[in-house]
Amino acid sequence: MTCPYQNVFVTGGNTLIPNFDVRLRNSLRPILAVESPLNIVRPVDIHNDAWRGMAKWSRGPDFSTSLVTKADYYEYGGEWLRVHGLGNCA
Repeated sequence: MTCPYQNVFVTGGNTLIPNFDVRLRNSLRPILAVESPLNIVRPVDIHNDAWRGMAKWSRGPDFSTSLVTKADYYEYGGEWLRVHGLGNCA
């Protein structure tokens, strides 16, 4: 079985904080098996990569079915987003 954390992709300006990779590795290592590989991978253009990824996703078929209106949020609440897989927590 492969480890789900074998390749961790980081992007965005916040990942340029000094020693970010070291701190991330130190946080993940205790929850991994002893011999598990752990690679931290960065894009070539770390500042704009997230924007390009979002732009690409917004042109895809899943975009229109993933939208949540303000009315939906007010009617169903924040818990609804998690239950339906639209939030950060699944």
